[in-house]
Amino acid sequence: FDNKVVSKIQTVKIYSIEKIKDSEWNYITYEEYQQLIEVTDNILYKRMFEFLYYTGLRITEFIALTWNDIAFDKKTVRINKILTNKVDYANYDILPPKTTNSIRTVDLPDNIITMLKDHKNEKKNIWF
Repeated sequence: FDNKVVSKIQTVKIYSIEKIKDSEWNYITYEEYQQLIEVTDNILYKRMFEFLYYTGLRITEFIALTWNDIAFDKKTVRINKILTNKVDYANYDILPPKTTNSIRTVDLPDNIITMLKDHKNEKKNIWF
């Protein structure tokens, strides 16, 4: 697992004068998504935002994904682990989700399957 990726993750706190229900701010609208994509120049970030928007995954679920979690033939992604920093023995770890309800299979639309295939093929030629 790449420590550089983990070090770039920041916790964002949202402050408000009045209390906002989770259901009111815990998602972005399609219009907000379009505005975000329009100003994002980095192809990796665009792909990440697209994947997160169309799947509804939490960022901790997204970061824990591997290619083995993607079933291209079934057009699904299996969510069965998360990245957490709530461990005593390390800065972070990949663990099962807190609840069994968080373990699930998410359907992927065709545009996400195409994007993932393109991304995977591009990364095959990179040597680390």
